[in-house]
Amino acid sequence: MEAPSAVYQKLQDRDPGVRWLVTKLADDKKSLTTVGSGTDWDTFVSCFTPDECMWGVFAVHGVDVRNSVTSTRLKPIQVNWVGPNVKAMQRAKAIEGGRLFGSLAKGIAVSVDAEEQTDLDRKQLAVRIADCGGAHKPSHYDFGNGLTISLADIGKAVPGDAYGDAAAGAAPAAAPQKPSAGPQAKWSGPKSTPASGPPSYLPKPTAASAAASNQKATDLAVAAVATNEPPGGLFGCCCRPSVPEEK
Repeated sequence: MEAPSAVYQKLQDRDPGVRWLVTKLADDKKSLTTVGSGTDWDTFVSCFTPDECMWGVFAVHGVDVRNSVTSTRLKPIQVNWVGPNVKAMQRAKAIEGGRLFGSLAKGIAVSVDAEEQTDLDRKQLAVRIADCGGAHKPSHYDFGNGLTISLADIGKAVPGDAYGDAAAGAAPAAAPQKPSAGPQAKWSGPKSTPASGPPSYLPKPTAASAAASNQKATDLAVAAVATNEPPGGLFGCCCRPSVPEEK
């Protein structure tokens, strides 16, 4: 078996033959020894035995497929295993082994403590990876040998994500359209301009019309004095004498 450090380096270098590594304490109790390595998730899980303290890492691939471009990011999962049959005195080994493995495995995305193989559920681990990731999540997670979990599989689908929509059996969501206000009627007549004086259809005052208006105002004032009523009737309106227009 290769040394754990050499196997882990291959995992980081994305060697196609190495997706996982499982270790345990060596006989000297001061170092780790390799238990196994490989490419598929199921074999990785089966390496953890009920009577051992073991430590392993699996390199999940976060695969992003958008606009015909595919990118892959490593999302390593660390497993700290203490089997259900491990005696209390032996569990002390977990402290030293965990320290040694922690110095070996860097860049871990998710760490899980397990004592049963059922603790290593792919979907639950995919949820944890998605939750600790950034705002831009991959299209799906690859667990090796064709085992993939999309964001739709774990209830975290992104609208417009072609991979997630295909996995959910739905067409990609269309982008929302801004509602149209419809055709607007246009005024075809002449444009209006601000009025600068009295309307053109009213006759302009002349000297004769101004004199007649002044005479009418005088007659109303005389009548008001005679009848003791305000000029213009009950509403108190009065006509102001017009001033002849200067020419």
